[in-house]
Amino acid sequence: MQVALYFYFYLSILSSFFLNLGVFPVPAFGQTDGFRESFLAEPGSFLRLFELALAHRRAWNLSGALLALDEVLRIAPRCPAALLLRGEILLDLGRYEAAREAFQLGDEAAPEAPDGTYGLIKLNRALLNWERVLALCKRILSNSPDNAFAVLNSAWAHFNLRNYEDAVRLYDHPVCGKSRVMRLGKGWSLLRSGKVDDARVVFQSLLKELPTDLEALRGKQEVESALLKQNLPGWRVTAALTPEEAASFLDLASRAASLGKISEALDLWGYVMQGRPDNASACLGLAGAYSSLGNWGQASYYYSVVLNRQPDSDALRGKIRALGALGQWADAASLSADLLKKAPADALALSTIAYFRYLLGDFEKACGFYERAGKDDSLMLLGRAWCKFMLKDFQASRNLFKEVLQKEPANVGAIEGLKLLEKSEEE
Repeated sequence: MQVALYFYFYLSILSSFFLNLGVFPVPAFGQTDGFRESFLAEPGSFLRLFELALAHRRAWNLSGALLALDEVLRIAPRCPAALLLRGEILLDLGRYEAAREAFQLGDEAAPEAPDGTYGLIKLNRALLNWERVLALCKRILSNSPDNAFAVLNSAWAHFNLRNYEDAVRLYDHPVCGKSRVMRLGKGWSLLRSGKVDDARVVFQSLLKELPTDLEALRGKQEVESALLKQNLPGWRVTAALTPEEAASFLDLASRAASLGKISEALDLWGYVMQGRPDNASACLGLAGAYSSLGNWGQASYYYSVVLNRQPDSDALRGKIRALGALGQWADAASLSADLLKKAPADALALSTIAYFRYLLGDFEKACGFYERAGKDDSLMLLGRAWCKFMLKDFQASRNLFKEVLQKEPANVGAIEGLKLLEKSEEE
């Protein structure tokens, strides 16, 4: 049954992709008589739960979809379709580290199929790791040279790495190159490589077929602008920043940030990222700036961009803080466990796991983690006090609340805790 479900999912992914390429229309998932009958024949089965997860995702109820998939995986822990769909949904949610784990598990469960690799390509594409995208596409193309998804993403990666000649070659693929998305990519690659007249021919051809194509229209406008500028002295096609240029912009960004000019710093770091998407310093700068602005979603994203390329303890701590601010404590605790492998006494990791265990109602373990995080730290003492309160060890709780107040007489959490203790004793 798992195999059958996997192939339904596999075909749905392929058909969705080819729809995007304009190759053929896609039938609605699970609409055949046989498929509907299988659900009717097995009410409550994991197939029905899987269909429920798909329905939730179509309605963009991603949390509902994950709950349904959790039930599927409880029944069939190695179901490739469920693991891969879980990865897709986690990717939709921007939970990149959890998505990677799901895609890898799905790939292990069905190594003969490319879907796990597809997911990892999407993940690395989202996190701007174009070199990794190329490596993953190469894995697929070695077995299937005409795989449309791999050809398209290889071309896309070369374009973003500013290897425009390689991008043109791939966008002009003899099998996949006739779709609109591939021809658009070819037009933009030709334009960026300085072959303005060739780019104009491509965009005009696309507009002749579909005059309302906004992307082709924008390309044509860019061509017209380039034709005007290319006769100006010193005009050249935009190239990747040199390391020296990147370092100069990074220095300017740091100075702007130190002066409180966050918007200016964001622009400078963003400019470096456009020219050198692998620049970790620019990513960390963006992440830190967005953190200072309270834009935790953007901060979390840029920390993930760094972590997707290489282990970085500072980025990992930043990511944990961002996830905590977003209320994503399960993911924060998971990353904290990774951090503890490198730094067993890291207070942020220990306190994050402590709070997550507290939320789960595991007050004994939470108390232990708070104690490991800092026996004398006011915040950790407060955490232990509340754990003891929940465990109904009121005397220990009272002592800890008082210890917090000795350090911080105006600590609201400790004051409220003592009030609750008095109320509990009266009852």
